[in-house]
Amino acid sequence: MRVFRRELMELIYNLLSRMDEGNSPKWTIFLLDISIALFSIVIAFLLRFNFELENVEKAWLLYAMGFVLVIRGGLFLTFKTYAHIIRYTSSLDILRLVTTACLGSFILLCCSLGIRAVKPFTVLPLSVIIIELVLTIFLLTNVRLALKFIYRRSISPLRQSLQLLIVGSKEKAMLTKEAIEIDRCNRYRVIAFLDSKNQVRKERIAGHSLHPLEDLEQLIACQSIHAVILAKEDLLERQKERIASLCNSYHVKLIYAPEEWLQSDSPKIEMTEINLEELLTRDPINLDKKHLHKHIKGRTILVTGAAGSIGSELVRQITRYHPRHIILLDQSESPLYELELELREKFRFSNFSVVLADILQKTRIEKLFETFHPDTVYHAAAYKHVPMLEFNPVEALRNNVEGTKIVADLSNRYGVQKFVLISTDKAVNPTGVMGASKRIAEMYVQALDQESPTGYITTRFGNVLNSSGSAIPRFLNQIKNGGPVTVTHPEITRYFMTIQEACQLVLEAGVMGNGGELYLFDMGKPVNIISMVRHLIRLTGHSENEIGIEYTGLRSGEKLTEELLLGSEPSMPTHHPKIMIAEVTPLDYELINFDINAMIQHAKRVDAISIINYMKRLIPTYKSMNSVFESLDKQ
Repeated sequence: MRVFRRELMELIYNLLSRMDEGNSPKWTIFLLDISIALFSIVIAFLLRFNFELENVEKAWLLYAMGFVLVIRGGLFLTFKTYAHIIRYTSSLDILRLVTTACLGSFILLCCSLGIRAVKPFTVLPLSVIIIELVLTIFLLTNVRLALKFIYRRSISPLRQSLQLLIVGSKEKAMLTKEAIEIDRCNRYRVIAFLDSKNQVRKERIAGHSLHPLEDLEQLIACQSIHAVILAKEDLLERQKERIASLCNSYHVKLIYAPEEWLQSDSPKIEMTEINLEELLTRDPINLDKKHLHKHIKGRTILVTGAAGSIGSELVRQITRYHPRHIILLDQSESPLYELELELREKFRFSNFSVVLADILQKTRIEKLFETFHPDTVYHAAAYKHVPMLEFNPVEALRNNVEGTKIVADLSNRYGVQKFVLISTDKAVNPTGVMGASKRIAEMYVQALDQESPTGYITTRFGNVLNSSGSAIPRFLNQIKNGGPVTVTHPEITRYFMTIQEACQLVLEAGVMGNGGELYLFDMGKPVNIISMVRHLIRLTGHSENEIGIEYTGLRSGEKLTEELLLGSEPSMPTHHPKIMIAEVTPLDYELINFDINAMIQHAKRVDAISIINYMKRLIPTYKSMNSVFESLDKQ
């Protein structure tokens, strides 16, 4: 009996699949819809005349069937209601069917009234039109829903019964369940739903029980759960941690529902592992965005390094506040092109210009300022890979210092209102060329602020999760490949923040700052990298014995711990509890400018030793670590 049932379900599945995917012509569905329309008009007449049709009524019926065939058939062809895959029928498809049916009835009514105006002959009584409309809508929609249900039922016995829990709000949980059930290749079967905001255990959704989040461990232990899906965006970090910990303890997979599942009625997207960026960070820092609109709306904005991780996210966030124009400046052609396509196609934003140029091309950049006259400049262009710049100090100096100087000087010359420099915590007591070059860039714009009406503002933050060059994607890839995960040192710590948080800080600084300020985020305590890696391993359902960790030693220019403030830079609070402002020591512009120009001349001669000596003289706290330049500190 079980074998017969399975074969029957397989037959139903194959028949529906052929009808639905073009293996048989779409006219089969079109004919089904036409048959429903003709059946509805016949039943409407029979109901209207109590199933007793005289010869006159029979003539009316034949005329009416002709009108229905032409009008409804024409509308079905026009709106292509037959072309939608039945087993993916969504609320949008139902709405389209209802709209088409109502429009058809309206046309039937108009035709009937028009004929009656010419001659005293009523083709379709109003009562018949109403009954026919109700029947047509009922049958068109319910036949599709019934076929969709039969298809789903035919899939279920063909699947392996891997039991699944969904954590999410009622709406998001249902969308996720729909997405899971669509694909025949999916092996999961939903057992129950959990919601952190639900405290009532007797509620049910789509035949499944709805539980509070506190019941998770009990369900996992008692129901032989194979996987848990997170379909909820506003879970607190401690809740995510607890879910991940329970899944790890019971060897249950933890899966993140793709964003597309939560925005569509019938997506067909492969499940991916959980978005670890969401699980690793502290509770998100959110800023008040209302005043950003006032600051950005109607202004011309220049973003240097616009194709990079920070620059591109800055551009995305700026587009929300209706700027007059954005200039996207970068020397990387392909990422800049991808950003251009994204703005046009995804964001429907067109008030921008793409400028492919190097910030070291002073004539080219000056032409840009002369053409666009930006009101605000966000300077994100920089080289930032610590070990690479340790072996290429000339390029670090030219791009991070000379490039910043060119853009900052032109901002002064062309009357830019605010210039926001994006810096790094590696600029504090630097141990490598990269941090030292960014510290000198900070010093220059802070000194220039005292000489210029332009407001020069600096933002400084730690490591950005998932940015290009971030360690997180590398760790995840190593875990995916079975390990080992390579870490430089067991005691190394770093500050972490998301790209979105970093860009919020930059935009907020552009609003708050008047000039000369250095803004910082309160990012909590620094994260021990080993603890983070172990956390990553647990979250992906593995153990350290399975993956393993290897220590490779600190890289060139790298230090164990990073800081956000110099000893001479005490911080003060701002109106936002998560943003601090450092007290900056006034700097002599003439001296800073003289030293930087001297370094630029040495860079033209590719004299790396002279450049590093200048850097160390400008920054007394610059002490090289794990670097070929350590000998210069001894001298």
